[in-house]
Amino acid sequence: MGERHAKLEDEYGAINDELQKLAFIAETEPDPIIKQRYESYMGSLQSGMQALQDRGVTPQSRRAMLDVRSRYNSEMMPIKMGYEIKLKD
Repeated sequence: MGERHAKLEDEYGAINDELQKLAFIAETEPDPIIKQRYESYMGSLQSGMQALQDRGVTPQSRRAMLDVRSRYNSEMMPIKMGYEIKLKD
């Protein structure tokens, strides 16, 4: 059980590291939707991390990690990619 807990913590940590790289984009871009998505996602990430700390590994905590990872790919990656394309232009 401790191994699974550590693995989930590592996954949350890795996503949090990636999200910190996007903080600059959310703070500097004039589009309020970017900031709103970033803040919403950050809230979900923190909530999942806190639930893992409070309750440990449960089916809900594993499901929450899958949701966080999926949302990162569908919501945060497009922001990052769009910013990178904007910098190239």
